Amino acid sequence: MLSVSRALPVLVVLAALLWQLLIGVSRVTPALLAERARADAAAALTAAQAAVAEARALGNLWSATEPLLARAERALGRGESARAARLAQRASRQASLALDQLRLERARYWLSRHGARLSAATHDAVAARIRARDGAAALALLPPEAQP
Repeated sequence: MLSVSRALPVLVVLAALLWQLLIGVSRVTPALLAERARADAAAALTAAQAAVAEARALGNLWSATEPLLARAERALGRGESARAARLAQRASRQASLALDQLRLERARYWLSRHGARLSAATHDAVAARIRARDGAAALALLPPEAQP
């Protein structure tokens, strides 16, 4: 059994560790949370800008996507981090859908024009990916000349 003289130092150390933990938690201030939210929104905006740039470069950017991105940039500039993050995520999603639409259409077109050159198994696999609306996977199964 532990004596009081042996248990006291252990309890003091545990109390000190608990105190450090509580002080560390109390250092999370609203300003720190706001800064983290702004950084998250800025990261979402950067990802959306990259996705929009890729869709634009391939010539398949939806008309509503750039206005969403502009609204996200303005919201971030006004300090509305949550709104900026939501708008940036919507713009990123739209750019992603536009890219997938392009890939699906290219795969469909290539399959309709050159499908006879493929083996039956590859043809069926591409058709299955198209039905599943996975343009990237469908294009990956096709020859390099089918790639965007």
